[in-house]
Amino acid sequence: MLQGLRSALSMMINAVAAVVFIIRGHLAMDAVYMLLIGTLIGGWLGTLLIRRVSPKAVRALVIAVGAATTIKLAIGS
Repeated sequence: MLQGLRSALSMMINAVAAVVFIIRGHLAMDAVYMLLIGTLIGGWLGTLLIRRVSPKAVRALVIAVGAATTIKLAIGS
């Protein structure tokens, strides 16, 4: 129940942000369309994959990606 609510709220927040950026920002629309397609495909495939992987493995993957991103941003390369 809460996962569905979280997903719905996330979708609404992102939709509002997208509208604000489209109206107020100067966006390269080609890049926006590619990001949209990648996000939709990634979300769909990610959902299929996440159902088959254990929760511990998912947590470990999320932590590893977060740590790698943090280190890369801290180094500045």
